[in-house]
Amino acid sequence: MVLSPGGTNIPVVQAMQDDPFFHCYSVADERSAMYFAIGLHLQTGEIVATSCTSAQATRNYVPGLTEAYYKHVPILAITTSKLERFQYNDYMQAPDQTSLPVDSVRKALICHLLQMRTLVF
Repeated sequence: MVLSPGGTNIPVVQAMQDDPFFHCYSVADERSAMYFAIGLHLQTGEIVATSCTSAQATRNYVPGLTEAYYKHVPILAITTSKLERFQYNDYMQAPDQTSLPVDSVRKALICHLLQMRTLVF
């Protein structure tokens, strides 16, 4: 798991870091993170998952995703987004993340937030 921590993907980062199944690498720069993930796959032969926050971070994945696409390197990119009400409302850095180039992703899925819970410890 190659993680580029940011505001909206903190729950994903925390879940992956807390699960002993995943071996996590932190790479703050999203462009570098994607190329690191490609190298990790080429070294191990395993599918590599990546996670970044919303907006421009997702767009920064595109050059590496395009290379992975043409090299047939399996990368699972998990991107998080601000709530839909913030998109297209002059909210800073909230573009549509589903409109990535067709030669950078094989399949894009949207998982809507089902329920928010407040945890009290």
